[in-house]
Formats: sequence, C-alpha cells, structure tokens
Amino acid sequence: MDSNSSYTSQMKERLRNLQSRFDAILRASKLEGYLNKPNPLAYFSTNPPKGPEIKYRWAKLPPEIEREQNRVLKDFEEWHSEFCRLFQNATKDEEMQLKELYLNMDLWIRYRMVSGMPRSTDEAVALFGETCDQFSKLLDNIEPTGNSDTILVVDTSAIIDCPDISRMTITLNTVGATLIIPSTTISELDHLKSGKRDENFRKRLTAAIRTLNETIAKGNVLEGIPLPNGSILKMLAAEPDFSNLPKWLDPSINDDRILAAAIEMQRKHPHSSVAVLANDINMQNKAKLAGIPTKRVPDLFDDAI
Repeated sequence: MDSNSSYTSQMKERLRNLQSRFDAILRASKLEGYLNKPNPLAYFSTNPPKGPEIKYRWAKLPPEIEREQNRVLKDFEEWHSEFCRLFQNATKDEEMQLKELYLNMDLWIRYRMVSGMPRSTDEAVALFGETCDQFSKLLDNIEPTGNSDTILVVDTSAIIDCPDISRMTITLNTVGATLIIPSTTISELDHLKSGKRDENFRKRLTAAIRTLNETIAKGNVLEGIPLPNGSILKMLAAEPDFSNLPKWLDPSINDDRILAAAIEMQRKHPHSSVAVLANDINMQNKAKLAGIPTKRVPDLFDDAI
C-alpha cells in the first residue's frame, strides 16, 4: 500500500482489488438452463397455466472458486466496516442509501445477482462494476477537511531513535506535513523513565524527552508548532474513542492506543495521507493489520546528544 496516497485513495484501491477478484469469479461462473414448470394448483378458467419455459441460474461453483468467493466476502466485510466509519454523521437518507448499497454488494458476492438473473457473465461483470462505482463515487464526494496532505502519527520508538523531531520530516523528505504526537506517546516516555534500562537506552530516552520539551516550549502544541519544511507539530490531548474502532484493539496496550489515534486521523481526514512513524517491528506489524502505512525514521540519536 502506498504510504503517500490518501486514505480514500487506499480505500478505492482495495475496492478495485475486490472487484477484480470477484470479476474473475464471475468469469469462471457458468449459466445453466432449467425447466420452470407452471403450478397446476394455480389454474383458473380465465388464466390457464402456460407450458414450461426455460429459465437460467448459476451452476454450482467448483470448491476452490467457492472458497475464493468466501474470502472475497470476508474481505469486503472488513473493507465495508472501515468504509462506514467515514460516514458516521450521515443523514437518514444517506444511511438508507448506504444500507441499500451494502445489501446489493452482499447479494452480488453471495449469489452473483441483484433483483434479477443476469443473462450472461459479461452482463454480470458490468452490473457488478456499477455497484462498485457507486461506492467509489461516495468516497469521491467526501468533503476535504482543509488539513495538510500528509499526517504522520509519531510512535514512541521513532522519538527514541530520532529525538530531534524537527529533523524527522527533513530526513523523510516530506514537505508540509502535520506531525501528531498522541498523549499515549508522551505518557509512555514518562513511564519508561522509571523502568530499569541499559545505559544506552537511558541516554536515548533522556535525549528524546529533552528535545521534545524544547520543541513544545516554542509555541502552542495544541494549535501547532512550526517545524522545518513547512511542517507543524501537534499534540493530541483527547484520548481515542475505541467504540467505533476495530474490536481487536486493546485500550490497555500503548501500541493499540497510538494506532487508534492514527485510525481516527484517517477517519477525520480521509483525503490526507496518514502514516505511523515507527521503528518498532511489533508496531509496524500491528499497523499493517490495521491497514495503516508505516515509515521508519533514521537513527539520529548520536546527533541529538
């Protein structure tokens, strides 16, 4: 996933991938005819039953394609849960539209049809594409928030390896970014001070806290402190709201709280590129699971002491 693309672009890319996978399923599907016999009990003298007619249905999928169908359905459900987070303030009419669109997509993936049997695989592919296009249009219609194009959420590991925050965007060759420091990152730095660590780590931690305090002292960190490359530094005072976030995120785990802040940034600023600055492998893996790009910062500790 391109860490420089906006969240809406990433969502559309994932949707196109789902569409391509399901198109392949439709292309591999076969139509079969069957006799649709009239119900003899429905006979009326003024409306005699007609003779049998040929109807068409999808033949049963081979097991390996059926398994892929189930995987596409599962991936769509995950994608749709993220999609819905972008429309939490939808009106009742918009909610009805979103619900109908979801049901149409679900029917396509489960039964390869909506409200009527396609007459060919080409028609099925075209109709399914129209449903996907409706999702894409809704993503396009989300109003920009006016924030910077790039938002970087700073993990504790990034500050420890690169204590001078003012140099982060320079080393990443990023212009006009907004660096976000969640409250969890600050509390974790304070907590690490009281732990038993080796001398090198204590030096890194001391440098990180010192340079961070020096930077914060330059202005109002809640409104934004100017940094080189036209970037700004902001700190989040509010804790993330876990009620509308992936259920596997644990509020008692610091990494998950920082990820939660990044996911909230994605939802609030969908036209921005949101990434987590993290040098910790565990955090990188968790961010990947949450669908959030990560970037490593260079180890500049020696330059900060």
